[in-house]
Amino acid sequence: MKSYRRLIFRTLTVASIFGSSVAFAQSTASTAAKAVVAVTAAAANTAPSCTLMDPQVFTQNAVDQVLGILAKDKTVIGSNFSVVQQDIQGVLSPIIGIEIMSKFVVPSTIWAAAASSDQLAFEDAFLQFNINLYSTPLKDFANQTIEVYSSRVDWTTQSRVQINSVIHNPAAGPGADIPVSFILQKNGCSWLFIDFVVDNISALANIQQQIQAILQNLQTPGLAALTAVIAKHNASTS
Repeated sequence: MKSYRRLIFRTLTVASIFGSSVAFAQSTASTAAKAVVAVTAAAANTAPSCTLMDPQVFTQNAVDQVLGILAKDKTVIGSNFSVVQQDIQGVLSPIIGIEIMSKFVVPSTIWAAAASSDQLAFEDAFLQFNINLYSTPLKDFANQTIEVYSSRVDWTTQSRVQINSVIHNPAAGPGADIPVSFILQKNGCSWLFIDFVVDNISALANIQQQIQAILQNLQTPGLAALTAVIAKHNASTS
């Protein structure tokens, strides 16, 4: 779907804010015994204090981050796109919930049977897969904008929220606007992007179907074999 492909570009645009969280440490000095008591009490009775960011603000900041990169690197988008891709990857990695996404697209039995090292290897390959897949449309960047709307629910009580937005393409007129919804997962005092929805189609669910098709064609349908397929694909598209 051509419009779907176009909008993946803005999706990646939105998925580019550095996750930020606030942490603090407090210590008191008296005697060694008092210090031990204080640390023990803090661990047992208190939790890190921070303010959860509004997911609309989080998403809007993401837009600003990537649009800033695209504007800065505009002269090399066509001639040396790998430079732009590296910049995008630098901001995407910390704020994509790749562990959550990986566990969604891989059957639970295969994930649970894999060694932790194989799970980490898959997450690395899957992150690169997503970056390669959705960065290609960025080559068509032409001053598009994204309008981000506030959450329709009380996000302070939710672990997962949906943030709606509209991609505006001034050159194509208002009829070319594309609605996109972003799914965010709470991560401490911040959020992670875990999916986006276009025309009621979940990008993650679509990838899950592709993963299942790959597994069905593998002689040994394990996580390591799946990772090898994805890594080979990444190398061919880099």
